[in-house]
Amino acid sequence: MSLAEPDLSEETSVGRVPVREALRILAGDGVVEIVPFKGARIRRPNRIELLQQYQVIAGLNAMAVVLAAEAAALARLAPGVEARLEGALAEAERIEGTERWPQRLRALEEIHIILLDAVSNPFLTQAVGRLHVDLLHRLIGNVMNGIEAKPHIARYQSLVENVVQGDAPNAKDAYRSHANAVAHSLSPAHPVLIADT
Repeated sequence: MSLAEPDLSEETSVGRVPVREALRILAGDGVVEIVPFKGARIRRPNRIELLQQYQVIAGLNAMAVVLAAEAAALARLAPGVEARLEGALAEAERIEGTERWPQRLRALEEIHIILLDAVSNPFLTQAVGRLHVDLLHRLIGNVMNGIEAKPHIARYQSLVENVVQGDAPNAKDAYRSHANAVAHSLSPAHPVLIADT
């Protein structure tokens, strides 16, 4: 898909200079590539690049899981967090079929958003947001189509239960188990585990 500066400028009612700068930033982040005399286009990472990006995001998400569980143990979780977590998990369970991973990942991503909100660490939230997690999850969802979801959902159930109970070690183990299974799905030939945080 081509991203022509004049078209983007017109569609967004923003001048071409800010559009060009935005495209340069996205190119620096690896989201788009700029082709001389043709404009920019969305860059599709290969499986190894997806795995490497996922490892970084998984490490940050594991940190959020631990911090949220520690907050729960100290009775410092904001009111409503438990209900929001359970609602997001129920939504992920409701989405049936092995071909619906992109939709399921959006529902599971909500769990991470809730955990980031619960932790109230703007630096962690900014770091995760900078990694274009939504785009990465869409790409991972396409790779994982056809894979059975029940084991992944069960790991998230364990994660949510342990966070709410304030059990940081078991919450972290549940998340790492899930993250390693996803990493294996992305690249079975290159099994790389998610680092312990």
